[in-house]
Amino acid sequence: MHPGNIAELNALFGSADKDALMQSINMSDEVYAVTIDGQVAAIFGFRELSKLTKRAYPWLICSNLINEYGIIFLKHFKKIMKSLQNRFNALECIIYSKNTEVIKMLEWVGFKILEEVYPGIDPSVKFYKMVWVRSDRDVH
Repeated sequence: MHPGNIAELNALFGSADKDALMQSINMSDEVYAVTIDGQVAAIFGFRELSKLTKRAYPWLICSNLINEYGIIFLKHFKKIMKSLQNRFNALECIIYSKNTEVIKMLEWVGFKILEEVYPGIDPSVKFYKMVWVRSDRDVH
C-alpha cells in the first residue's frame, strides 16, 4: 500500500490492515481495480450518498506501483474522476491533511477544501472535507 494511504488509514481507524480496505469495499456501491501486468496498482470505488441529489463519496487506495507510472496513473485518474463527475452532481470525501499528493490530485480535477474535520480515532488529527459540485459549465 502507498505510504499516504497507510498514514490516512492509521489516522482514521488506527490500523491499515486489510480490514480497513474491506470496510471501504463493503460500504461501496461500485469498486474497481487498476492493474499493471497483473499486479494491483490501485483500488477505487464510491458509495452513492443520495440518489435524489446524485451525491457520491469516492475513495482510492493505491499501491507503490503508482510511483513507477505517475503520469500515466494521473491521466487515468482524471478520466475516472470525469466519468464520476458526469454521473453525479456532487462528490465529497475526507482526506488526511498530511496526504498532500492526494489533495493536489483532487484539486487538479476540481475539488475544493470545504472544511477541516476530525473523524479519526484521535480527535486531534486533522482531515479535510473536499467537495466537487457540478456547475453549469460541467454539463456535457
